[in-house]
Amino acid sequence: MLILVLAAAAAVYLLTAWIWPHTACADCSGSGRRFSPTGKNFGPCGHCGGSGKKLRLAARIAGRTDT
Repeated sequence: MLILVLAAAAAVYLLTAWIWPHTACADCSGSGRRFSPTGKNFGPCGHCGGSGKKLRLAARIAGRTDT
């Protein structure tokens, strides 16, 4: 019974990752910008390409490849 509950929870988690595949970029906190040490200047975040979003690991496991 426990295995069935865990499998159902995993299936729901992967389904939500398929529907909402993105999360905020950890490097720029979803702003899409990387700030200078002074905080007055900025440039596009190199990690997310300036989009501010990153594909979730669960979304990649579920088969999503778009970013």
